Amino acid sequence: MSDYYRSDPIDVVENDEIWGQMVRSNNTWRIYLSNYTGLEATSLQSWECDEQNDLMIFCALEGYNIDSDDDVPGDITFYDMIFKDSSNGDIDITWDTYIAQGTGLTGLGVTVYSDSSAKLNTAN
Repeated sequence: MSDYYRSDPIDVVENDEIWGQMVRSNNTWRIYLSNYTGLEATSLQSWECDEQNDLMIFCALEGYNIDSDDDVPGDITFYDMIFKDSSNGDIDITWDTYIAQGTGLTGLGVTVYSDSSAKLNTAN
């Protein structure tokens, strides 16, 4: 799938707690993201994705003006992730690792602990 959608960005700093939720209702995906610490939030709606076949979820480190390892905060842990289908049943997750080349960063990696927890590793 080559299309993607994104909401307005929110600012975060090291040790901020981020909360997100994706909910499908009436053929619409509603995606919420909130920085509990910085009290910012963003959201987005999409009618483009099929409930069962077109959904991909990413745990990502994104940023602007990143030129070296000193420009990223360090390892980032995603935890307490819950994936449910429309009947509230558990969804089996298959994690895949993708690390973009040419970022100027070294030591990038991913540690998957379970369906509900993963860490993005950086050099700092």
